[in-house]
This record gives sequence, structure tokens and C-alpha cells, in this order.
Amino acid sequence: MTITSTAGYTIPGAHVTDRTLTVPLDWATPGDDRTLSLFVREVVAPQRRHDDLPLLVFLQGGPGGKGPRPTGPEGWLGKALERFRVVLLDQRGTGRSTAVRAGTLAALGTAEAQAEHLSHFRADSIVLDAEHVRRTLYDDRRWSTLGQSYGGFLTLTYLSLAPEGVAASYVTGGLAGLTASADDVYGRTQPRVVAKNALYRARYPQDADRIARIADRIAVGDVHLPGGDLLTVERFQSLGMAFGMGPGFERVHWIIDEAFDDLPGAGAADTLTDTFLAEVEAATGFATNPLYAVLHESIYAQSSTGPTAWAAQRVRDADPSFATGARPLLLTGEMIYPWMFEQVAALRPFRAAAEALAARDGWRDLYDLDVLAANEVPLEAAVYHDDMFVDAGLSLDTTARVGNARAWVTNEFEHDGLRAGDVFARLLERLDARGGPLAEPGAGSASFGWFAYAPQSGEVFAPDGVGSADESSADSADPVGDSPGVGTDLSAESPAEPPSPHAAYEVRLMNDYSAEWPLWSSLPARIEDGIDDTLRSRLRAWAETFQEHFGPFDGWDDAAVAGEHRAEGERLRDALQAALPWPWTVRLDAWEHRTDD
Repeated sequence: MTITSTAGYTIPGAHVTDRTLTVPLDWATPGDDRTLSLFVREVVAPQRRHDDLPLLVFLQGGPGGKGPRPTGPEGWLGKALERFRVVLLDQRGTGRSTAVRAGTLAALGTAEAQAEHLSHFRADSIVLDAEHVRRTLYDDRRWSTLGQSYGGFLTLTYLSLAPEGVAASYVTGGLAGLTASADDVYGRTQPRVVAKNALYRARYPQDADRIARIADRIAVGDVHLPGGDLLTVERFQSLGMAFGMGPGFERVHWIIDEAFDDLPGAGAADTLTDTFLAEVEAATGFATNPLYAVLHESIYAQSSTGPTAWAAQRVRDADPSFATGARPLLLTGEMIYPWMFEQVAALRPFRAAAEALAARDGWRDLYDLDVLAANEVPLEAAVYHDDMFVDAGLSLDTTARVGNARAWVTNEFEHDGLRAGDVFARLLERLDARGGPLAEPGAGSASFGWFAYAPQSGEVFAPDGVGSADESSADSADPVGDSPGVGTDLSAESPAEPPSPHAAYEVRLMNDYSAEWPLWSSLPARIEDGIDDTLRSRLRAWAETFQEHFGPFDGWDDAAVAGEHRAEGERLRDALQAALPWPWTVRLDAWEHRTDD
């Protein structure tokens, strides 16, 4: 890990430490030297900045959402600071974490190259960034997670890839359907949008005619927004995304309310006001978060879904009530449509990449259903009964399929309940009532997956620990044994850095003297236990052949045995790689077959 900058300061009610560090673009390819900057902001109550507090990492909504910019201990953050040291990440591609910009994306070349680059900005990569921060900045200590909206999707990916790092999870309006495709999601949420439109008209019945009048004027043409975009009826309809939030009806109503001045004079009644046009542009322009639109449907893509291929547009086209000429005119919800990349100036440079992403197939799975079913990390989730963005039915199905998960179903709040109410406080109380977060594991469970070995002595050297590979010891293949992680003073200097971030996910297939088990890594027990008996037997036999036929001074006693041993090592490498989940990689270290030049 390379920390490129650190800054600390105090704002009213909170002490803040900002850090920027370097992470790989592609976590699963050690030879890929492309990197990103990752921005990490730590917030703590000033009077407790030197205390040993539990950690809470906030998983921001999105996709394409940067971490909150704190102004003080307000709302959920204030509640969190009562007991936690809070970590706020700018997810890769957002804020100060190598933000995806139109110019830098265009410099990558073809649409396919741009899409390949953006494929590394999904939940799995974001989770590994968070794990890197936890391992290195925070001494491999477990932390609790708070996931808002898309942050709940990230939580499920986190519990699939690295549950060992999590003490407890809190989710607000964000339990994704584990196997739902984009078509499934929009097929469920579009009827919710219809219902929200009906509620809006019931609250503001006078707005139905006014919305129709606005649409009729826009349909004539020649209505331009302040930035120059031609305003279309489709873009006007997208104001309905606000309907998913608590004050959303009011936000839309006040925009509609000032659409016309209704002054006397020829043509005045048909003139849309500058205020209205500016508000529409701000609400529908994506100027500050284009990544939200670019990546939106890809968050639902998995190995079984195939290309997303503009699912929201297909669902919309199948429902004539959303046609631009329908009356009453319906406003749309949290859907991203292909025409947006033609009509919206901030999105236009991303059009080719968005089209390539929509056509992309072969996505990795974001959720491991078996790992989630066996989950032991306590999870408390607020499921909003009337949520327009995340279908409550899918959320409750997920709750039933994730071990140790509990749902609090409420219609008190809309999708923004975390910001608008006491949702986090209630989730804390609920989880405390059933025992609280998991305790830290025993000392010495941390490892960065790297070491130095001395073949002649069979010793393995790691920070503050010595060990050897032994499948039977500590239920782990970790040769580091009881070596602790690198410590850190959270308010002072940064920790020492391991050789490479990729090393944390590398399994070294290697023989050593007296070692009966040839895997050297920080492979979690749940993954190692998944290696089948046949492959285990082959690994032990490979190690046994080394012990019987290779000497520390004379080397191999039989050239044919040596050749077959080398070939079997390569076969084992390939078989083990196929058996391990993403992002683990296998490296064959066949030092016993090397000869001096």
C-alpha cells in the first residue's frame, strides 16, 4: 500500500483524517500494473480521537456515489460517533478516488476498452478496496458496515467475498435481490412508480393539468435548458425519480408550480420560466455523478443474467401508460434509458461506453449464495414497505436466504430514511438486543499473504512470527501462523506497507522441507474447506513426492520423478485456480526445479 497524502483537521463536533492510497484497478490480475487512487476519510468524536473505538465503514449509495462530506455530527453520523470511529470511502471512480471523467475515459480508446475499464468499478472491486483499507490502515480489525441503498448491495457482496472482515452489518433500503436480473427489478419497481404518481396527483390534483400543459409545450420543440440541451418530454418525465424520497413530491411540485408566469400578453402563457428550466436541468443533468447513469444497470448483471441491454427501456416500452403522449402524463422513477446519453450533455461523452456495457456478457457473480446462506455476521436491515427504488419483496426474499439476517419492515420512511429519521438508531438497538457485533477473532489471525522462507531450515519468516505450512495447524493453510498484522496509531503515522495489495489474494503452491501441505497463503478456512478431497489428496501426494525424492544437497534422486513432479505441479496449479473463487490467484513456486545458469 502506498499512502500518497494524509491530512488531519477538526470541524465542529468531529475530528477528521483524510488519507489517499493506491489500489490496483484489477484486483485479480497481479501482473496488471494499472492503479487508482482511493480516498479514505476517518471521522471521530474529537474528545475520543485517541480511544480504541470500534470501527464503522459507511458504504455509500449509488452506483457512482462519493462518500458524505461531513459538516458536523448531524443525523446518522452523529449517532455513529457516539460509539464508533467512522470510515467514509469515496468509492473508486468517484470524488477524490480517481473520478471517472469523460476525457480520461475517451483516452482509453474504443468503446470496448472503456467498458473493460469500467467493469472494474462494480461492487466486487469496491469491496476489495474496503478490505485493503481495513487490513492495512486498521490492522486487520473487524469492522461493522452501514450500507445505504446501493451500499446494501455492497454489503451482500462483502459478506460473500470477505465475511471474516465484518463484525456486524446494518442496511437501510438496500437488500438486493440475490438472483434478480435488471428486467426482474424494473418489472417490480415500475408498478411502484405508477402508484407514486397516483399518490402525487391525489396530493396535488391541480398539477395533473399543469404537467400536461408543460409536456404539450415541450413537445412543440425549441425549448432549451440553460446549458443548451433541448428539453424533451422524456427528460421532463425523469423528474419522477424524486418520488422515491420523503420530500420528493414537494420537490417536484415546487418545480411544476413555477413552470409558467401566467402573465398577460401574446405567447406569454406558453413560455416556460427560466426558474423552471434551471431546476429541471439541475434535477436531470447528472453533471456531478455521471457514473451513476453509466453503471446503473450493470449493478444487476451476473453470470446468469446475460447482457442488461437497456432493461428499463424494454419495461417502459411495454407499458403505454408511460408514453409521452399519455394523459395523465406519468413521471418515471429510478431508471436509466439509452436516450439519456444522447440528450443529456454530461452523459453524451459516455454514450459509447454505456452501449458497450449494456451489450457486455460474461459478468462475474456478485453474490455467493452458499456463503450467504451460511453467514454468521449479524445483519439488521430496514426494509421500506413502499420503497420505489428497491423492491421490498425482493429484500424480504433476500433476508430469508441470508443467514443471521433480520428485517425491520416499515412504511414510516421512504428510500432516504437514513437521512430523514432515526433508522440507524433503531437498527443499532435491534442488533444490540440480540447480542451485538461479533467479537474480534483470536490474536494472530491476520496475515498479508506474504513471507520469506529459508528452504534449508524450513523456517518461514513473517512480521513478528515464524511458522511452517501445516494443513492441520490452526485449521488454516496460513504459514504465518500467529503473526499479527501490522499495527497502526490511528491518529499518527501510517502503517508499514506489504509488498503488494495483490498478495493478500495470492495462494502460493510450493514445497518446503518437512511441510506436508504445499499451500501458503492467508486463504480463509471457509474457502480452504471447499477444496474437494480428490484435489487435497493430490496436493498431499505432490508434497510427499518432494519429501521422498528431493534432498537439500543433492536435489532430485530420479530425473523421471522430477519431470512428472514438475508437470503435476502445473496441473495442480490449474485445478486449484479453477476451484478458488474470484479474486484468488494461484502461483506455482517450483524452486526445486530451477537450475543455476
